[in-house]
Amino acid sequence: MTNKHNLPQKALWSVLLLGTLATLSTSAGSYTITIPGSVSFPLAWSFQPTNVAAAFPAPDNFTTLYFWDPSAGNYVENDYISGYGWTDPNYVIANGIGFYYANPSSQEKTLTVSGVNVSASSVTYTFQAGKAYFLGSAYLQPSNNGNYIECVSKPPGPPYTDSTLSYSFNYGDKIYRWDDGNSNWTGGIRSTNYCGGPASPFWQVIGGTCSQWAFGDYQSANIFIGHGFWYYPVANTNWTQHSTESSCP
Repeated sequence: MTNKHNLPQKALWSVLLLGTLATLSTSAGSYTITIPGSVSFPLAWSFQPTNVAAAFPAPDNFTTLYFWDPSAGNYVENDYISGYGWTDPNYVIANGIGFYYANPSSQEKTLTVSGVNVSASSVTYTFQAGKAYFLGSAYLQPSNNGNYIECVSKPPGPPYTDSTLSYSFNYGDKIYRWDDGNSNWTGGIRSTNYCGGPASPFWQVIGGTCSQWAFGDYQSANIFIGHGFWYYPVANTNWTQHSTESSCP
């Protein structure tokens, strides 16, 4: 499988939830993903925290979940065996994280993920420089379009992305986005070198020279519904996400 093991994981990650989730909502949300056969797919938990047994009450036999452990720097594996259940049914899936869902079948699987929506108007996470973070959107996104990490402008015209996840960039930050077509990761680095182009921001292919990280002309990463992504900050950073995505200025 070309999935979770092809991205170096040398750094630990930790996320401190600063937003207040005191007001809980009973409204439910869901998204549906198609997972190719024998692929570990990066899902996002965009709901209130819940345990594995509640999140996935009836998975296929031999389904495995992989959660990135912030203290040990490796994955916590949770397996499902028919007749026995989950290895750790009480493991809590935190809001705003990414994790792998390993499809045990060679056939593709259509998976619907459901949870209770977060009702707080914003959630803030803090990240430490030099560490790796496996993330997901804190809130369930309305569609696959316009979920950009940050706004994109192309002077002299107006911005042409619809909305943003309100990421506050540092030059040198790296983000890896899942490529559905190839079932693999593609990475970009926030660059100061526009390579002669007029647009801002400029996300460059990691390891490339003046190579756009292409999701359209100079665009930042568009994170699809239910998709986890990797984030490598070069400086200590706070990231606040909002229940209503911020409009581009």
